[in-house]
Amino acid sequence: MRDVANFRRTFTWFLDVVNNSIKSHPETRVIWLEPTFVDESKRENPDVKHRQFKNVALYNVAKKLLLPYFSEQYPRFWPFYGVMKISEGRPDWNRDGIHFDMKYYDAMQGRIWEPTRGG
Repeated sequence: MRDVANFRRTFTWFLDVVNNSIKSHPETRVIWLEPTFVDESKRENPDVKHRQFKNVALYNVAKKLLLPYFSEQYPRFWPFYGVMKISEGRPDWNRDGIHFDMKYYDAMQGRIWEPTRGG
């Protein structure tokens, strides 16, 4: 598992690569997603539980690094798409506390692509 310092360095590099790569493709949009809701009542494996807490910590680092990209200087970066509340509202789609079944992904696909269609 990665530590926070290594993650911060790698993610900073990744953001620079993404930003430089899309400069030559003006039609490209980058949409960032927040993590989904974690249903603690369905999680039985303590190792998975520990990993998810680490993922949340790394997400918080990523969010701080991403925030400057959501400005007029970077118009192709779209802010976080809030999937936390959506996934929390559908516990029946959550299989094991972390992973979702295809109903969730089908529903999210429509929500994510809707803004890109201009309507």
